[in-house]
Amino acid sequence: MVAEIHIDSLRVTVGTRTICDGLSFSAHGGQFWAVLGANGRGKSTLLNTIASIHPFSAGSIQLNGKDLQAWSPLERARLVSYLPQMEADSFPSTVIESVMVGRHPHISRWSWESDGDARICNSVLKQLDLDLFESRSVLELSGGERKRVAIARTLVQQAEILLLDEPLSHLDVSHQIKIMKHFQSLAQDQKKLIFIILHDINMALRFCSHVLLMPEHAELMHGETTHIISSESLQNVYSHSFHLWQQGQNRFYLPELD
Repeated sequence: MVAEIHIDSLRVTVGTRTICDGLSFSAHGGQFWAVLGANGRGKSTLLNTIASIHPFSAGSIQLNGKDLQAWSPLERARLVSYLPQMEADSFPSTVIESVMVGRHPHISRWSWESDGDARICNSVLKQLDLDLFESRSVLELSGGERKRVAIARTLVQQAEILLLDEPLSHLDVSHQIKIMKHFQSLAQDQKKLIFIILHDINMALRFCSHVLLMPEHAELMHGETTHIISSESLQNVYSHSFHLWQQGQNRFYLPELD
């Protein structure tokens, strides 16, 4: 089954502030969604709502045709993988131990990690240039290395739906490009459904098939990237930094890094 999220008449609030009201759209496996909006607009809150962390006050969210609240935590963990914006590594675990946590939804209560779990983790570590780090303590890593460990932990969960809150923060440009290509491949080749919060419009234009655009004082916009991102729509979102837009070109520029 291809993963699907269906949102109908969704209302999400934080205190007295409304993040969205009447939001309705569907997303399917094979789509790579960028979530764009100014700082403080509520991007993380909306992602947390889809991940069943933040409650919504009206409407409905369905995963594969089943209400979000009807999924058990274990079922949801096997279907949805969520990467928060910030994670605290409080304990001196090794990289491989930290990444292995992502396999726990697939391991029965009284079992240990299998050789198959180890192979999955080692494969992802290699993809993220972390294969030589597996025995190092996460407390010894740089911010960018810790971020890649967090991404690896998310990927080894092998969920059909990935919700990623600013996974590119702290990464150098080379790793940003490599990881975005990997996410794009997961959507295109494995039919994963991916939502990623970004601040780089270039990345959304180059890699993402769809966009959820969150203006400050207008209704949320959603659809194919080339249909949603325009000089007018970006003006509504980034009114104070609109000089980044190349007037008349209808696109940003990103160097080819193959």
